[in-house]
Amino acid sequence: MNPARVARVFCPDRDLADCSPLGGGHVNSSWRLRWRDGGEAVLQRLSREAFADPGVVMANLTVVLDHLRRQRADLAAHGLRIPELIPPPSGGPAWFDDQGGCWRLLSWLSNTRVLHRLATPAQAREVGRILGLFHRLLADLDPDRLADPLPGFHVTPGYLDSYDLTLSAVGRSLTPVEQRCDR
Repeated sequence: MNPARVARVFCPDRDLADCSPLGGGHVNSSWRLRWRDGGEAVLQRLSREAFADPGVVMANLTVVLDHLRRQRADLAAHGLRIPELIPPPSGGPAWFDDQGGCWRLLSWLSNTRVLHRLATPAQAREVGRILGLFHRLLADLDPDRLADPLPGFHVTPGYLDSYDLTLSAVGRSLTPVEQRCDR
């Protein structure tokens, strides 16, 4: 389905000026929307190949965003912002097209960027700092409120085991940047 048409489903009263793909995603398809009134958002189509039940993903996202929203003071103190989920007029956190595609609309976070690869130890430290803060802010979230969208998806030790196996399989030593980032 055409993302510009989906944007009109979410915001039927806004005039879309531009709809351009946001590249570099590994799972979902994403577009940056710009309206003539100056507003911006991110439109995403969740991958049915990756997530058999995208409703679970959306339910989890809603729980996490609600939990983080209650901690705005902590987020602001660290200069962090979280996107807002923009629901379709029909209700619910997402919209499903006739082919079963799951679409969501999120507010655009201006003055941000995506790093596809870390180039410096300072970048790695900042990623670690933000990830640690994210985990701290979610530490009191009851895990029973979340569903597992994929087997093992939220099991961090499994990712570390996989990383260690891959590293030993390639049989190479870490580069100097990786060594500094590994600390």
